[in-house]
Amino acid sequence: MIISELKKIIYVSSISNYKGITTFRQSYFYTNNMNAEKFKNEIVNKLMEHNIKFELVDYYDYWAPFKGGAPISKQSHWCVKLKIL
Repeated sequence: MIISELKKIIYVSSISNYKGITTFRQSYFYTNNMNAEKFKNEIVNKLMEHNIKFELVDYYDYWAPFKGGAPISKQSHWCVKLKIL
């Protein structure tokens, strides 16, 4: 599955693919009762809903002090990394 197809079913700040690992990132300023595990569950449920087979590699919460204009990977974000089979 290519990224453009994933973007049609999963709405996040960023989707990228490098060496077979697909990375979903959702940036945040306030967590609003959300966390990395809940974000992972949303991604996993959406993929399962569309019968997309995958293998979970990692998920985490990356916190950084606010810096306007920084790329998503350098801002606070939740991240899910997986291998789509």
